Amino acid sequence: MNKSKEKRIRKELDKLLHLGRYLEWIEKVIERDLQKAYAQQWKEVWQTVARHAWRLPEKLAEVCLNIKGITSYADIPDVRFLFLLKDFLYEDKYSDELLTIKGLSISAEELRKRVLTWKEESFPEKKLRRMLLKFVTSPEKITKKYYIDIAALLNDDILYTHLTSFGERITYIRSIRTKNYANLTISRLNEVDDYLHNMSKRLPYHLYEVLSYPFIFIVTDYLRNITKSAKAIEVVNIVSSIPYIFSLVAGEKAEAIKEKLINYNPDIIDEEYINKKVSTGSFEEKVALIRKLRYLIKKEEAQSKYSHYMIALYEGILSEVTRQRANLSEREKKELPEVIGNVIQKDIQLLWKDQRELTHILLMTAENGCLNTKLAMLSLLVSEDSKNKKLMGLAQKAIDTLPKPTAEDMDWLDTFDYIFLPRISRLKPLVEIYSNEKIVLEKITNMISQEINQVLMKNSLLLQIKGDFSFALDDIMPSESKKTMRILRLEIVHFQRYDEFARIIDVLDCYKDDDCITVENQRCLFNKLYTRGGIDLLVTELKNVIQQIDNADIVDDMLDIFMEENSPGKLLRQKLDVGFGVIKEHWEDLMLASDEIIDNIVQIISKYYLDSDILIRLSNLLETRHQTGNNNLEPLRHSLEKLLDKLKKSKKDKKKSKNK
Repeated sequence: MNKSKEKRIRKELDKLLHLGRYLEWIEKVIERDLQKAYAQQWKEVWQTVARHAWRLPEKLAEVCLNIKGITSYADIPDVRFLFLLKDFLYEDKYSDELLTIKGLSISAEELRKRVLTWKEESFPEKKLRRMLLKFVTSPEKITKKYYIDIAALLNDDILYTHLTSFGERITYIRSIRTKNYANLTISRLNEVDDYLHNMSKRLPYHLYEVLSYPFIFIVTDYLRNITKSAKAIEVVNIVSSIPYIFSLVAGEKAEAIKEKLINYNPDIIDEEYINKKVSTGSFEEKVALIRKLRYLIKKEEAQSKYSHYMIALYEGILSEVTRQRANLSEREKKELPEVIGNVIQKDIQLLWKDQRELTHILLMTAENGCLNTKLAMLSLLVSEDSKNKKLMGLAQKAIDTLPKPTAEDMDWLDTFDYIFLPRISRLKPLVEIYSNEKIVLEKITNMISQEINQVLMKNSLLLQIKGDFSFALDDIMPSESKKTMRILRLEIVHFQRYDEFARIIDVLDCYKDDDCITVENQRCLFNKLYTRGGIDLLVTELKNVIQQIDNADIVDDMLDIFMEENSPGKLLRQKLDVGFGVIKEHWEDLMLASDEIIDNIVQIISKYYLDSDILIRLSNLLETRHQTGNNNLEPLRHSLEKLLDKLKKSKKDKKKSKNK
């Protein structure tokens, strides 16, 4: 599991605990197989769930209903008793362990005594049979009172809770008979549908069939009437809100009707429909379903629900391509990367949960000749990481016939930086293949530089944080700093022969003692850059610094309450100061510098670094060029003169203010 996904899951689980949604927390932990990772909390949460269940009858009913289907639970007597009790009350499963289990809490022990005192001979079967018969013979007349009367007759706390809930919802369902679409509350319909679906799994089958029949009867009658007056999309919206009830209403025709309605509203798709298309759908039907699922997955809460179906659908599509490949013309085979590859590339983030699944889907794509440029580059990274020689060979072969990467291709690859940062040796195949492609090398070195800058900045800020507030940096600058820098230094050796990586090597060398931003480390870097590329490289570095300053000012505002002295913006402005100090030491080089370099320096100084000494030097330099007949920088010379006048006036005003 990648770090960003792991962090998101941890936050999600912590939020559920904080809100007291313990059963949802349990379901998430089971779904992601994290019982061992959360061993202590696993026991504590289950103990809390059991303790809540013993407090009130309705709470016990709620817990018993919600744990149906859960097979993994903490090894605690009260929790074990809770599951035995659920089987006894709802599934007619009696176990002698109900009598023999030891170590129960006082509340659980009291409940055990009460449950086992029920007498079957005292049950009023004939009267109950007459009451239930009305649900079948006169469903349109059933009101909340009928459910309450049955509950009173049964005299069972748990069933009372269920029957009361049925009664509350039948009141609403009865009310829809006189409503048009505009007056319907779709969310309320959906809630009733979910409730009935849940009850179908938790109540005895025959009892549920009788209790739910009035709902089915009324909804059937309502749909028959509303279709005569409502618009098609309105009918679709109603049906999409009650997928379970609609499957009962339409019976055998439900699937055929649903197939037509889905074209109006994909929200009507349910898992039964999807499973059938995955297993038996044609190539065209699977492609169509992918488009519909992609629409649904855009809703964040639906992503985990549908993403595994996307994997199965693409596996089916690629298997079909394998079967049909021999019948394709050469032109059609060449079009596969553009047709199939582009679609897979757009959905690739939805098609895997771990490295094994990502390797699998890329290998299937490669074997069918469907890799586009983006997927081919990603395959190089993944195959280097997983040591999959087959995928590596197929990716290299595909690259020979694919277009060269664009800046947009590299930006897309950046979204997978967790594969190769800080393990940059995984970039070796990519760098070797595209060693002459400036776009590729620039983007790769920029991504590595950003990682290094983030680590250096975080380490430096940690020295300045007030008290124990280091957590303030975690979301803004997440990084395992010491480990990251150690790995980068070990693995940068693979790229020493490439000029584009020289600056990264310089940075790692200059900051090796403490991995923090200091004046000495910054001066070391600027001196190395000057030795390697003169004034031009110094100015390039200063331009990089000012790009970072704009972002740093935002972070400064976020961290202000935690900082003692330095902040990201201050540390970067310190770097400007050091850089211009090195430029002053080599001022004679500026006499021969290009007009572009001079222009860049003036732009940086005028916006970020108002130093009168260097401004005067630049002004004199521009005047000298003007006198020698170079008028290319005339506008710059005039703006510099105005800036000097402004600076002089500011100093005079400050002096007058002090004298007062």
